Amino acid sequence: MLEDDEAIAAVLSLKLAANGATVGEETMTSAARAEAKIHRILPPKLRRTVDALISTTDISSTAGTLPESGTAKTVAEAITAHRILRFDHANTSHTTQREVEPARLVRLQQRWYLFSWDRARSDWRTFRLDRMSNLQIGVKSQVVV
Repeated sequence: MLEDDEAIAAVLSLKLAANGATVGEETMTSAARAEAKIHRILPPKLRRTVDALISTTDISSTAGTLPESGTAKTVAEAITAHRILRFDHANTSHTTQREVEPARLVRLQQRWYLFSWDRARSDWRTFRLDRMSNLQIGVKSQVVV
């Protein structure tokens, strides 16, 4: 069903996901299972090509700090529903409570960030997802991006 280049892209993408390069812990297991299934049904010649790519690529070097899947899911729900998001955000010295109008999830230099309108500061801010806790989705937000 897939062209050779599509099959290679699918297997490599799933391998990256299974090694934690793009997703949280829960999805890694599902990605590994899917990758193994696709790998098994590849024609022998294509399987050798995929194996060569995997064995010569340092997949683990792409992994970085990943958000908890529950955090990412809650943030994505708030963005999609245009809802206010409340959470605790820890930095190096203390934790603050934030109330934001979330706009986008952004992955930059192996870290995940929330780009949002900070209601208390009346300005756009970014927050690292791995530093967020106690997330709560609130009422409809005013900012729609």
